Amino acid sequence: MTSDSKRKKNIYLCRVCGTGFVSEDLEKGVTPFLTTCLNPSCGKLAHSLCYRCPQEMLHDVKPALEWYRPNPEEMLTADIATTQHVEKGGLISRRTQ
Repeated sequence: MTSDSKRKKNIYLCRVCGTGFVSEDLEKGVTPFLTTCLNPSCGKLAHSLCYRCPQEMLHDVKPALEWYRPNPEEMLTADIATTQHVEKGGLISRRTQ
């Protein structure tokens, strides 16, 4: 999914265990439709709601994941698929603190 603006939030839902979580784009870029479910006992794939969620509803919700553009040092250890994804404008994720 391509986000048109940074700091846009999205919701991912796992169809296997029902876990839902919020993510936030820290920059403009492409995020995946599927990402790993954050429920440690599940590990299946969570599906994006494709930003079809009212941003004002998510304003005060702390995201579980953030999508960002990695720096050159991080890319030194990235696998080929990640490197190609980032080169095409893709963002990668990390858990929020």
